[in-house]
Amino acid sequence: MAVFLLATTLVTQATQAEPGTGSGLIVTITQASTTKVCPGEPFVLHYKIANTDSVGQATFYTGANFNRWYTLSLRSAYGITREASALPAEKKLEGLHPSPEVSILAGESIQGDIVATRRFPVLAPGKYVLTLHMALTSYTEPKGAWYPEGRPNTLPQQEVADEYTFPLLVTANNPARLQRIARSRETALLDVNNAAHFGRLAEELFSLPEASAKPSWQTLIADRNTSPGVLDKAVDMLETLQTTTAADLLLQMHSRAIRVGSRTPHVENALASMYNTGSPALREHIKNLARLQGIELGDKLLGLNNPN
Repeated sequence: MAVFLLATTLVTQATQAEPGTGSGLIVTITQASTTKVCPGEPFVLHYKIANTDSVGQATFYTGANFNRWYTLSLRSAYGITREASALPAEKKLEGLHPSPEVSILAGESIQGDIVATRRFPVLAPGKYVLTLHMALTSYTEPKGAWYPEGRPNTLPQQEVADEYTFPLLVTANNPARLQRIARSRETALLDVNNAAHFGRLAEELFSLPEASAKPSWQTLIADRNTSPGVLDKAVDMLETLQTTTAADLLLQMHSRAIRVGSRTPHVENALASMYNTGSPALREHIKNLARLQGIELGDKLLGLNNPN
């Protein structure tokens, strides 16, 4: 719990970047981690998006996982710029699922966190500048607006764009520190008092190098007190790792889900995605896991309990 309180304090003390404004929106990005990290340690940004209009709502596209309204880049002390790894294509979702758009009522705001280093390889020691490039299109609409036939093109619309930069110092390798961070996030995720921050804590934990965090991943998934929300987030994070360890843990979650009757489609869809897009070695690993259960996989998995 102490680690979580420290992160909160750092948010309030961080130097605030100049806000970007447009169509009633004010966007503020602050750092929620210490500027000095070791290789593999998460560096977190905190965002707040406020709608300063007096009536209606401001609506903009964010993507279903709220990660499509910005991009990230990293510049080294040698002037080499690296763009964050590309996001996977948005999945075509059916039924109940998060909307790819967010509406903020007049006078209200939303906020959350971005584990910025998750989409970069483990950084070598040195000095860097991390840049968040914000670009979103905001629509000013009546409160509760809904357009079953598409949004009218007569609505007021503005582009909101800005950049926020943060210095980052990567120190020497420190596996012991990474293990302590993993254990602290594991402990925090098992504490229901941290429920409001489970998303960020899980992203931090699963962004850590496997060599340091694997025991905490295993403990969290095996613990019967882990909340369904944390397990769902773990499924999403494991799917993006594309490793044999991630596949093993997903299969473990699948077996548990069958016993308790929950999350089975989510886990199967994640395994199917890893199988369909993974490397030949990963695909063979998943095939071998399936063979142990008496299932022979075809060239493509569809998920949702359909192995072929």
